Amino acid sequence: MSCLRFVSLAVVSPNADEVPKPRVVEDRDVILKVTGSTVCGSDLHLLHGSVVEMEKGDILGHEFCGVIESMGPAVKGLKEGDRVVASFQIACGEVCTFETSLRLRS
Repeated sequence: MSCLRFVSLAVVSPNADEVPKPRVVEDRDVILKVTGSTVCGSDLHLLHGSVVEMEKGDILGHEFCGVIESMGPAVKGLKEGDRVVASFQIACGEVCTFETSLRLRS
């Protein structure tokens, strides 16, 4: 499959490279076929060198839409072929301590 990967600070536009296709490893994994994406502000910081943590071969992109290709058995409420949007926020879907604490205060 093709993906955009960081090459160097001298390369403003990353090249599309071939990488192994991802696979479901954990019960709650979802594999999406990306159908649309765009650059956001944090990508610009990475590409312009403001954030120096990028290394050659890092895969870019964290906001996109796509179609579910496969998923683990613990994923509920979705099915293969569903169109979804992946936002920049990453969450496990479990109730965390902060959320529980807010409920107890109200």
